[in-house]
Amino acid sequence: MDEGGVICAGTIVTDYVVIVDQWPSENSLSNIYHQTKTGGGGPFNIIKDLRSMDKNLPLSIVGLLGNDDNGQWLIDDCKKSNIDINQLHTTDDKTPTSYTYVISVESTGRRTFFNQRGTNSLLNDTHFDFNYLAKKKNYNLFYLGYLTLLDGLDQIINNETVAAQVLKKAREYGLETIIDFVSVHNSLYSKIAQLTLPYVDHLILNEIETGLILNQSFQQGTIEQIEQAARILMENYGVQRTVTIHFDRGAICVSR
Repeated sequence: MDEGGVICAGTIVTDYVVIVDQWPSENSLSNIYHQTKTGGGGPFNIIKDLRSMDKNLPLSIVGLLGNDDNGQWLIDDCKKSNIDINQLHTTDDKTPTSYTYVISVESTGRRTFFNQRGTNSLLNDTHFDFNYLAKKKNYNLFYLGYLTLLDGLDQIINNETVAAQVLKKAREYGLETIIDFVSVHNSLYSKIAQLTLPYVDHLILNEIETGLILNQSFQQGTIEQIEQAARILMENYGVQRTVTIHFDRGAICVSR
């Protein structure tokens, strides 16, 4: 495929961003200052940011939405931004479009997320048509996020995740693959990573997600420890090109 465009796939949500005065303890009250509705999820955020930087860049979004007002709202928003929605599917049942309550403390900016997975949990390999994308001949990057939050793609079949099958197919079509994780409890977190990362060209994650994969904490880790963790993810887990770990003090990127 010619160099140029970006395909973004995976977790697409409606975000309800709620600004509060403080994070309350259980059984306590916090005051809401204001609330806004916006599109969210890694694929949506990235593709909208890319469009704001380049009005002509070929962009395509892949995901599964509900047949509801939130789903239509996200579709309309993508159309307004001239984003290819050929593979932005909707369900035939009553499963809702995924949504998240993002609770943000005004004084610190720190956010806590309450997510209804909705249709994102049903996204699977049948929703990806790489033949269609190949005919476009103007894409070279394929982003998929968030692993461990996409039940259908996180499934392990014959010692391989469904996400790995999708990534393998993307690479067969000449696309560089990019993966993003999310900080969520999942008993199979490390296993999902282990079975998926060999098909990933570029891995992006934070220090919490790094710890969930490697089964150790890096939240108080030194820069040297985080760099070593990035090298382990590349050398032992099979990431092909780059590993980028971002954390409070900055970010580290290692490459082959």
